[in-house]
Amino acid sequence: MPQSKGKRIAVVGAGPAGLTCALSLAVAGFDVTIYEKSQRLGGIPIWGIPAFVLPGNLMEYQIRQLPEGCDPHAALRQLRELGVPFRTGTALGTDVTVEQLRADYDAVFVATGAERPVSPAAEGLDLPGVVQAKDYLTESSRYLGKTVLVFGGGNTAID
Repeated sequence: MPQSKGKRIAVVGAGPAGLTCALSLAVAGFDVTIYEKSQRLGGIPIWGIPAFVLPGNLMEYQIRQLPEGCDPHAALRQLRELGVPFRTGTALGTDVTVEQLRADYDAVFVATGAERPVSPAAEGLDLPGVVQAKDYLTESSRYLGKTVLVFGGGNTAID
């Protein structure tokens, strides 16, 4: 265990950026607490890629099968070994505020990811049935059997 520097740091978001930051800080001797609004750790690679592209259980199985040193989620294991607490089900702005975290910690690292989609300048985005890609992908089973019109041609549109 690294010697404690006596400084407390809150990391908001348990995706790749938050986990990497938390691990670096914990190894350096900072007392880190990770806040995550989801019940699952790992961010979009775990819960945001639709099952027809990358089944979550397949990804988790493959992560467990990789040899030591090749694990893309080794940070989770190391953080647990270092005793870093995870506060899942805790949303920034709802369950805890930046002001509360700043009062309780010496520093706050916010790694909330792409929560707010970038919308095109187009009329009708507020109409019923119009959804952003992230919302569609995380709830795609809700749209089974329905006709869907997709605008865009990037990876997310293809998913």
